[in-house]
Amino acid sequence: MVLFGKWKKNNKMAKVLISIEISKPYAHWKNVFDSLESERAKVGIKNIYVGHEAGNEKKCYILFEVPNPEVLKKFMSDSKNAARMNEAGLIRESSKITFCSD
Repeated sequence: MVLFGKWKKNNKMAKVLISIEISKPYAHWKNVFDSLESERAKVGIKNIYVGHEAGNEKKCYILFEVPNPEVLKKFMSDSKNAARMNEAGLIRESSKITFCSD
């Protein structure tokens, strides 16, 4: 996982752009991703956009709004969530996470 940008503590919510690659069909990955929606919402992670590169369903982009970077880090490193995304076909070493400013 590669992190870009810096989050400023005075931000109310951070926008986080994540790019990943997947090894399984997009529909399968998206179904697993969607099944974790309520778990993300419980910790304050809000989906803004989820999709794939035009013409390449193996390259996906996610835009989240998160209370702070630690919430996202904790969610992504949770063994249950990590196992579900691995099963969905996430290629972990392809993950790039960018914290964005308004």
